[in-house]
Amino acid sequence: MCGSKTAETTKGAETTAAASEKAEEGSKAAAEAVSGDLSDKKVGICIYQFSDNFMTLFRTELENYLVSKGFKKENIKIMDGANDQATQTNQIQNFITDKVDVLIVNPVNSSSAATITDMVEAAGIPPFTSTESRIRTKRRDGKRTIGT
Repeated sequence: MCGSKTAETTKGAETTAAASEKAEEGSKAAAEAVSGDLSDKKVGICIYQFSDNFMTLFRTELENYLVSKGFKKENIKIMDGANDQATQTNQIQNFITDKVDVLIVNPVNSSSAATITDMVEAAGIPPFTSTESRIRTKRRDGKRTIGT
């Protein structure tokens, strides 16, 4: 019994560390995409499903990291896709209408990442899509970066 508690603690620490690492990757890419004073920049974040424990850690770490880099918490809006691609697509369209400066998306369906990226790029917003272990970005200067 005692050994399983240690394993659970170790697994929890590994999950938290992984969420922190993924959040930092997305945040760094967001900060690189915009320049100047970040406190007035609006960030839209779409998470595929809030009920996923890893995504809960990820969104918390992501928001904390963005704030630590100079984004204001009140300018960071995080939406729950509720594991429904149509819901998430609607949220993305709302962020485009709201003219966010950066959009970070953890797609409900990884197969939708290309469509999402095209839609967001067409609006002139730097998109960052995180699917499984990769974060894909296209910066305003046209360079693509991929982080794992």
